[in-house]
Amino acid sequence: RGSKHSGVVSIADWYGVVSELAGVEQEDTAADEANKWLAKMRLPLLKPVDSVPQWKHIVEGTNGRPDTLYISNKAVLKYPYKLVAGDQVYSMWAGQLYPNCTTIKQISTSGPVVPLLDDVKLFGTRLQLDIPQEKIDALMDIEHCGDGKLFNVEDDPTEQTDLSKDPAHASILQKLRQDLEEFNKGLFDPDRGSPTMEACWTAMKVGGFYGPYVDVENFYSPVRLTPKQVEDNKIAKKDLEFVEKVLLPNRTKQIEWFNDQVGDLTKLFKGETFDKCLKPIYAETTANLV
Repeated sequence: RGSKHSGVVSIADWYGVVSELAGVEQEDTAADEANKWLAKMRLPLLKPVDSVPQWKHIVEGTNGRPDTLYISNKAVLKYPYKLVAGDQVYSMWAGQLYPNCTTIKQISTSGPVVPLLDDVKLFGTRLQLDIPQEKIDALMDIEHCGDGKLFNVEDDPTEQTDLSKDPAHASILQKLRQDLEEFNKGLFDPDRGSPTMEACWTAMKVGGFYGPYVDVENFYSPVRLTPKQVEDNKIAKKDLEFVEKVLLPNRTKQIEWFNDQVGDLTKLFKGETFDKCLKPIYAETTANLV
């Protein structure tokens, strides 16, 4: 009580903490047994449990994770140093009250705009809305970190001072860049295929549920559609044919269709579709008192 802990605690460590307090082993014995068979078959082995029992470190004031911690495919942490690489979306410093009046005032030039520029996709492909990349960078607060910017999160917890150009930190910078590259070699990112219209057509036949759609003859049990489902399928069929025959082959049509559905994007960027920002009455009164 009343003490401060300096160190790294991952959310994954709760498993180790609870196991430690309960007096049970945290090791995955089933995985250990499976690895014996995997090794014989020369297959990749299951990783050990990534959890550190942190209670003793918190009590003793020691760092339970002195090695590099993998945060994402674009960031690692070796306390107190953190490496942030690649393009970081919504990279900004927000106040304690956010969003606020300044947010609305500056939204036309510095964002942030809703995730629409990054998340609007048509069958897995992002819609290109003919907006200059410089404008997208500004509206989405994209920070281009390249091979990695370096921060001391103990001295600089809000990550405002990049140390990657400081010769005194060249060694730790190189170390973390190498660690990130090595971690990413084991990144689980399988090829899940591409979106296809066949999945939609099959789903319509079985009541609107997505499932297998390749070589599925006699795979599904017969489905008796309700009158409403039949009518819904007629509408869906018309929409899907429009997507397949009109939108997918024609990027210009995609943009026109999107603008028709969403409206004038320039108004959205100006913040005209957002609520009005009203300063509370007491703010002016307080200012007068001060």
